[in-house]
Amino acid sequence: MAQGLVLELVVRLNNVTHNPRYLKAADKIFQSFKNVNRDLYPWVVYLTPDKYYWIEEYPMDVPDNVLNGFIFGLFGLYEFWRLTKDPEAKFYIDASLTTLQDKLPLFRNPGGISYYCLKHHHQDPLYHSLHINLIRFLYKMTGEQFFKDFADSLYADYH
Repeated sequence: MAQGLVLELVVRLNNVTHNPRYLKAADKIFQSFKNVNRDLYPWVVYLTPDKYYWIEEYPMDVPDNVLNGFIFGLFGLYEFWRLTKDPEAKFYIDASLTTLQDKLPLFRNPGGISYYCLKHHHQDPLYHSLHINLIRFLYKMTGEQFFKDFADSLYADYH
């Protein structure tokens, strides 16, 4: 999550100032999204046992798989790609979107509040609302009907 938010920040600083040091910083931050080996530090992404690319909010021995942290990380990748059109960034965006399309149902609690993370199944109405808004933004970003439908189902679960 932190890498995604900082990546967005330096991309936007670059867009405002056109100072090349921000583009250089953005590229360095982007490199952290390519390190999928959890044995190397620092790490913020990994491949799940079933080979899905996961952006982790809290890099620990046993990942939490926090939904909002994943999506904020993805937003940073997206901003970087919009600036650079880097094909590697697009690859990681596509991998992230594939992960979300296949794993979002694990966060859903039909008739109730979505799970904050997959490790603890903690539920919080504020995070549930955040999940809905983030997933709606994914729909605006991608045009993928799946995200609109999923956000609508989360909304219906708790409203």
